[in-house]
Amino acid sequence: MSRRPSPWAATGALFVALMAAMGALHVALEGSSWWFVCAGAAAAVLAASGGTRAALGAVSASRASVARPGRANRAIIALLPTLVGSVVAMILVPLFVVPSTTVLGLPTTRTGQALELLYPLGAESLSAQIPPAEVDEGVLAILVTGIAVMAVLLDALAISLRRPALAGIGLMVLAIAPSVVVRSAEFGWLLLTGLAWLWLLAARRPLRGRRAWDAVAVGASAAVFALLVPLFAPVPSGSTATGSGGGEIRMGVNPIVGLGQDLRRPVVREALEYSTTSGTPRYLRLMALEGFDDSGWFHVPSPAEPLESGAVPPPPGLSDDVTRFVETTSITIRELGGLWVPMPYPAVGVEGFKAAATWDFDTVALRADRRSVRGEKFSVSSLSLDPTPQQLQDAGVAVPEPYQDLAQLDPSWPAVISETAASVTVDATTSYERALAIQDFLRNGDFLYSEKAPVREGYDGSSADVVGVFLAEGSGYCVHFASAMALMARSVGIPARVAVGFLPGEKSDETGFDEGETAWLVTSKELHAWPELYFDGIGWVPFEPTTGRGEVPDYAEPEALDDVAPADPSAAPVPSTRPSAAPTTPLAPAEALPGTGQAGPTNSSLSPWLLAIPVVVFLALVPALARLLVRAVQLSAVRRRRAESVVAWNEVVRSARDLGVPVEPATTPRQNAAILARQLGQQQPALDRLLDAVEREQFSRDDTGYPRAASDARSVIRGLRRSVPLRRRAIATLWPRSAIERIIRTIS
Repeated sequence: MSRRPSPWAATGALFVALMAAMGALHVALEGSSWWFVCAGAAAAVLAASGGTRAALGAVSASRASVARPGRANRAIIALLPTLVGSVVAMILVPLFVVPSTTVLGLPTTRTGQALELLYPLGAESLSAQIPPAEVDEGVLAILVTGIAVMAVLLDALAISLRRPALAGIGLMVLAIAPSVVVRSAEFGWLLLTGLAWLWLLAARRPLRGRRAWDAVAVGASAAVFALLVPLFAPVPSGSTATGSGGGEIRMGVNPIVGLGQDLRRPVVREALEYSTTSGTPRYLRLMALEGFDDSGWFHVPSPAEPLESGAVPPPPGLSDDVTRFVETTSITIRELGGLWVPMPYPAVGVEGFKAAATWDFDTVALRADRRSVRGEKFSVSSLSLDPTPQQLQDAGVAVPEPYQDLAQLDPSWPAVISETAASVTVDATTSYERALAIQDFLRNGDFLYSEKAPVREGYDGSSADVVGVFLAEGSGYCVHFASAMALMARSVGIPARVAVGFLPGEKSDETGFDEGETAWLVTSKELHAWPELYFDGIGWVPFEPTTGRGEVPDYAEPEALDDVAPADPSAAPVPSTRPSAAPTTPLAPAEALPGTGQAGPTNSSLSPWLLAIPVVVFLALVPALARLLVRAVQLSAVRRRRAESVVAWNEVVRSARDLGVPVEPATTPRQNAAILARQLGQQQPALDRLLDAVEREQFSRDDTGYPRAASDARSVIRGLRRSVPLRRRAIATLWPRSAIERIIRTIS
């Protein structure tokens, strides 16, 4: 008596195969922490399914002397472990991705809202980054959800439905996917996936004879295919294994991510070209990052308004006392990708931008809703502000209440940040004096500009720990200088954030703008980050601490303090009561992003992931729909005497094969009829009549046909379906063997 395979062996093999296939993604994704998170999710789902299956097996063994359960109950028992795994997956995904939206570990309505926002952000981040892509919160949500769904589906296919061979298709697709994105695939991960799949086959059904050779042949074919795909698969524009030399500058959800990587590209890309009515070059800002956590700077969504509404965000905190004039900048975007729109700050109007876009009011930034900004040609009206040093000095140390959180020292930051800031600003009495002192320390001190040193020494990024190392090492590029000034400013009570965009660029000889206007060409080498500090009555003011890069504004030059009246020493850092400019159009605040406490976008359109569900369901039902259509057409032709009875007989044979009855198309009708009769287990007049009609058509020249062949065929098929368990009926209906074989033959 053969030993029954252990269900835990199959579960373990499936887990190893699934995680080996996920490991192949490391060429397209940065780091390894995401793999361990996915492994935890997959292990929990498969452990729930395997544990349920083992418990049911133990109960079944203890009741061996009791009569077997009915067919319907056996089908339920077979699929119950997968159902339990599905429930565990629905609980675990929110716990791994948005735990703060759950209550007692269970998902809530806020959980669904948070995931609906995260999935599009993750997809956008992946599409905008250069491989290997950073795994941010949205990308991690996609990965965890995907691995949980894969674990449930493959568990159902390989173990519950006993189709481990078909599970290999899903595993190999997952393992080979990175080869399509990045022309690089490590054979080790593919080999491990194939070996684990063979283990899965052996765990479910011992490999002997021809089945073993078939499994080896399929595994070898998959391995050869995986090796050939990287050689011939097209590489998406802007994607390489190292992230250098792509076809465009791709700015993701958080443009500061990968900025250094873009600066270090050996191939310089032309981002955009622009001209201004004043003939003065401008910094072009993509966005401002106000949020800061352990990983660095991030964007905090704010109240938003569609571009087409006509409402324009006013510059926060700007009073009428500040000198300004309106300037128009004409911009043509060339090889810049992503969704954030480059503009001078602060913009007050946009014309000619074709894609749907949304204003971010707090940061006065414009973001395309779905389509990349590449190829856009538009004009921007902006304010050219010229605050005087005296106005900045008169702002004192007042911090308006909405910005007090941006002027706080986090105790978890390295002490070198606050100690350096305190020592540099020891003689300063106002926020303006402190800002100038910090900028002069970074720009004109002993710091060196280097795009490679942070990578070589292992402190690239924008986190507080990185800034601490940067202050000690004294070498870095714009992200480090801007982050250092912003955190140092916060530590001495000045609201600060980091802006990301482009330096003004170089004059262009060839222009596509109005005659007489000077144009500037901006390339990937002009990517830049700089700090913006808030001053009461003036608003957000840019500074330039990066040594050897950019231009320092007149108000930020060290000698600007020479003609400034001394500050009132009695001034205290109290919240300001001066009102900020109000929006020209009343706005309702955007709904908070569930689980983060941050405002989120107001776009109410359905997530593309939700729209993909019916497409996936339809593709899964293609074999069933094809089988039903073929059967209806064939039997209808027989009923109308447009086809012979043998057509109806062939439908009976195909239906029997779908149900797992051991008939073969190459066998004679009488031999197959004997097998069908044994399966039916009772007298079947319909089967006898249909067999008689088929044989008379084959051996009698004067046969006039049998009009009841179609109805007899349907009667035999109904009897065969009643003779097999519910699980086999479900498989025959959803994934009929005959239809799948025909599809495979067609593809081959």
